[in-house]
Amino acid sequence: MSMNWKAVAATTSIAGALLSNGACAADYPTRLVHFVIGFSAGGGTDIAGRILAQRLTEDLKQTFIVENRTGASGTIGAEYVAKSPPDGYTIFIGSPTTHSVVPQLLAKPPYHPLRDFSGVSELVYSPMLLVVHPSLPVKNVTDLIRLAKARPGDFTYGSGGVGATPHMAGELFKLATGIKMLHIPYKGEAPAVADLIAGQITLVFANLPVALPHARTGRLHGLAVTSKERLKAAPDFPTVSESGAPGFEAGTWFGMFAPKATPPDVVAKLSADCKAALHAKPVEDRLAEMGFSVVASNPAEFTRRMESEYAKWGNVIKKAGIKMQ
Repeated sequence: MSMNWKAVAATTSIAGALLSNGACAADYPTRLVHFVIGFSAGGGTDIAGRILAQRLTEDLKQTFIVENRTGASGTIGAEYVAKSPPDGYTIFIGSPTTHSVVPQLLAKPPYHPLRDFSGVSELVYSPMLLVVHPSLPVKNVTDLIRLAKARPGDFTYGSGGVGATPHMAGELFKLATGIKMLHIPYKGEAPAVADLIAGQITLVFANLPVALPHARTGRLHGLAVTSKERLKAAPDFPTVSESGAPGFEAGTWFGMFAPKATPPDVVAKLSADCKAALHAKPVEDRLAEMGFSVVASNPAEFTRRMESEYAKWGNVIKKAGIKMQ
């Protein structure tokens, strides 16, 4: 029997490549890893990213750092990572803003969320807290709706940018209640909250890690959470749905993305490392205190989630008539 040496050589070459890639993945990371975040320091994405980076640095004995590349509703940072070398050392931590909403609002988006990235993991999920300045004469969501209808056009709400989850929550709130509010976009969630504290805007749907400390100290007045049910992390706050806008629900997930051509075994290892880091009790407890629920999905699960989210928010954009400002 003659042997097909070309086939043997090809098989040997493929096996060698796989072994080589496996060895690389087993050793990963061997140098500094950059977590790029498209929003300013102090926002929900930034907080979650820094907690994870610190734990991974401790667990893997390699340095993970957070780099804030802000602007254009997070898409500047996302585009930077999409065009970075696909080697696992430049990673994006994104949200519905960067991967479900804003690319569908742009005539010529700088990247495609599904085609230009490999999903690593949905890291955490967090509902939001509707907060107002303490001087606003409202005690609950019903009061807010009543006052907004009595003063049409007077209310403003801030967010971390056009298409940010707090922006989308505001638009959904308008649709659900029939009130009118002017959206004021910022270059991050933290600046929006700072302006609310200063009394420059009326309200913000803010991620819990950002809003809760201010609500607890009285610098802001928390009215309700945007989840389906009340939260263990904030049991004193009712839901928006139960207190004036039945059926209302909105939340933010934060996920990890690698450039599309990143080797699957590197993506899988990073996903597994993130899962271990997030489920470490000190980390999970700290995140829970701030209102984050750990998800830590695998790449396949996160990819399915991304496809579903992209379709969902595309439908919302059309129904609400949301456009880039």
